[in-house]
Amino acid sequence: MVLLGEPLLTERNTVKPASDPAGRGAVVLDHPRLVGLKRTAAGLALPRSVDFLEPPERLLELPTATTPDVLDEIVFGWLAEHFAVSTKTGTTYCSCMSVYLPWCSAETVDPLLITRPQASRFAGWLAQAASGVTDRVRSPSRRNQILSACSSLVEYAIDADVRPTAFPNPFARVKRPVVDRHPKAGVPLTVSHVNQLILSARADHLLGGVLGKLLVAMMARLGLRPGDVCRLNLGGVADDAHGSYQLSVPVKGGRLLSRWLPADMASDFYTYAHRVRVAPDHDGRPDPLGVDPLFVHPRRRRRLNTDDVLRLVRRSQLAARVLPSSRVCPRDLRPFFNTLARAQGATLEERQVGLGHASAKTTELYDRTVWAREHDPAIRVSAAFDDYPAETRLGQLVPDRRWAPPVQAGCDCTPQWPQLHVDLSPVGVDQTAVCEITEQHEPGVHQLQPYCRRCRVAYPGPFRVARVLDDPHGRFLDEARAGLTDAALYPEAVNRREERRRRDDTT
Repeated sequence: MVLLGEPLLTERNTVKPASDPAGRGAVVLDHPRLVGLKRTAAGLALPRSVDFLEPPERLLELPTATTPDVLDEIVFGWLAEHFAVSTKTGTTYCSCMSVYLPWCSAETVDPLLITRPQASRFAGWLAQAASGVTDRVRSPSRRNQILSACSSLVEYAIDADVRPTAFPNPFARVKRPVVDRHPKAGVPLTVSHVNQLILSARADHLLGGVLGKLLVAMMARLGLRPGDVCRLNLGGVADDAHGSYQLSVPVKGGRLLSRWLPADMASDFYTYAHRVRVAPDHDGRPDPLGVDPLFVHPRRRRRLNTDDVLRLVRRSQLAARVLPSSRVCPRDLRPFFNTLARAQGATLEERQVGLGHASAKTTELYDRTVWAREHDPAIRVSAAFDDYPAETRLGQLVPDRRWAPPVQAGCDCTPQWPQLHVDLSPVGVDQTAVCEITEQHEPGVHQLQPYCRRCRVAYPGPFRVARVLDDPHGRFLDEARAGLTDAALYPEAVNRREERRRRDDTT
């Protein structure tokens, strides 16, 4: 088996395809790590015989063990085939082989003639062993990814007549971890949140104005990927007969997708294209696509990239104070577009074409529709029971308490809340502070939970930290203010700090 002890191929490698100088009709993976992998392919530790646990009458049908040359040809031919279709898919499968091949070498297992018990043992090892990159146990989705890559490799070996068809693919029936293929989690963006992001992007100091406004609006209102927005070309813009613009959007797979700008965005687009857009500097910085880009960096005079768009959205979120406890990224705007389009009556086929998905299942994964009463089929089924023998209603099913004062169990603190205390440990201060009720939350207090000292009932309203108990010089109060400022401006950094602190406490 290939010995990959040296850092030639890791789970996070980046491999770019190159031309085939030998003329073999396949893509040559001319990357330093894969060149090293080919160099170490001569040091194989393959078993000399194959044991399929077959009855004696079928021993003569067993194939011969895989030789190093055959393994090298099959593995790199299989990788080259995937790299020719998609660089990202080839890179992912390459990282999967960096896990599978060393295991086969250590366990003296033939990677192409692997048996069903050996495949089960490999799946069990994946569930327990830590990754060499993260030093943590691999996630269920990552284990599924590796098992799928191994199954694809064995199928390729069967097609190449290296593994007999009489011995089917052992990875096809290996029990895989359950992964939620329809996740509903994510940043719960609303139309109000997106409007605030657009206004903040318009006031951005680097990509502000009409450019920043258009970038966020096109991702939120057209559902474009950040890469699709950056790949837009000036020649792909045409006038629409309805007083707007038609865009030819380069999407995945090299296809061109026709999208139309809404009428209220046409004036912004006209203003940018004819008055604001700067000419790119092709002499000092040639365009990677060889054409005139539509969106040009105003200072660096080059095509915008996905990092520029990511930083714009992050700065806009901090400026607008939208969802301070969550980190909004450009990819969150595509699920927002898909969910809102479904709520507005767009069909699954229309949303699939608009998002540029090859499969409708992918479009369903981008749906963040929350399970609510109007989606429950029982509500619709009940409409068919016109003659249901319901009992006579004597009063309200649910008392109307919308205007009743809140009732808290424990004491009669509400609505005065005379003694509010809060623990400052989430912001890095091991002290207890006294709170004051205000009309708006103090920045950074989203991680704190004030409570009544008398009955320990949680206070749900806005507040501010007034003073720290037993702090005559105000030193702890200053530390608390600094911690609240960090929590408001850098929520992710504070969360990572708390995660490290909990990990240190457990160890």
